[in-house]
Amino acid sequence: GIMNGTSHGFILEDCSLRGSPNEWAKRAVRAYHEHKADLIVAEKNNGGDMVAQVIKGVDDRIPVKLVHASRGKTKRAEPVANLYSQFRVHHVGMFPELEDQMVGWDAKDPDPAWSPDRMDAMVWCITELMLDTTEIRRETPKDHRLANRR
Repeated sequence: GIMNGTSHGFILEDCSLRGSPNEWAKRAVRAYHEHKADLIVAEKNNGGDMVAQVIKGVDDRIPVKLVHASRGKTKRAEPVANLYSQFRVHHVGMFPELEDQMVGWDAKDPDPAWSPDRMDAMVWCITELMLDTTEIRRETPKDHRLANRR
C-alpha cells in the first residue's frame, strides 16, 4: 500500500505449518488465491527446485520466485527490521507465533538448534515487496498452450 508517498507493507496472515510437501504446497496455493497474490516467494532448498515443483504440482499456473539464502539470517533481516523501526510494516491481526520468533531470536547469538522459520518467511516476503531484489532469479511456470502454433 502507499501512504503519504512512502511504501508500507502489510502482514495479512501467517500460513506457516509443519507438514508434508503436499500439505504446505496446498496451503501456500490456497493463500495465493485467497489474497489474490501475484506470486509465491519460496526459499530454494538444498534439493534445488523441489519447492517450486511441488507448488506447481498443486497449481501449475502460479508464478513461483525461488530465493536463495546467499547471506545469513541476520544480514537478510536487518533491512526488514529497519522498515519495522520506521513503522512501515504493519500486522493486520495478531500473529503470536511469528511475533514470538521476532522478539525471541537473538541475532548476535542465534540458537543453532532452532531456526525462526515464520520470521524468515516474513523477511523474504517483505524483501520481495519493499526492497531491491535484483539479485534474485524468478522461476515461472512453463506455459505450453501456444507451443507449435506459430
